[in-house]
Amino acid sequence: MVLNNDGVVLRWEQEGEQLAYQKAVQYSHHVLDLCNKSKAHIKDLFDPQDNQVESVRLRTDDYELIAAQEGKYTLVVIHEGCTVKSQTAKEEVPSES
Repeated sequence: MVLNNDGVVLRWEQEGEQLAYQKAVQYSHHVLDLCNKSKAHIKDLFDPQDNQVESVRLRTDDYELIAAQEGKYTLVVIHEGCTVKSQTAKEEVPSES
C-alpha cells in the first residue's frame, strides 16, 4: 500500500488481486499509529543523533509487515505466510504406546 501521512490510501494491491479498500484503510490507520508511537518512544529513549526511525517491521506467526515513511508518504508491505516456526513448534512429542 502507498498512503500519505494523513492516512489516505493512495494505492493498494495484494499479489495481483486488489485488497478491499476498507481493509486497506484499517491497515493504514493502525500502521500510522504504530509508526507515530514508535517515533515518539524512540526519541525519549535514545540520544538525538540515534533517534531516527526509518522503518518499522512487525513479524507475527501469520504475516510480516514492513512500513517505511519518507517525506509525506508511507509504503506498507504485508507478506503473509513468510514466518518460520520455531524448532520447538515443529517437533512433535512422541506418544507412548
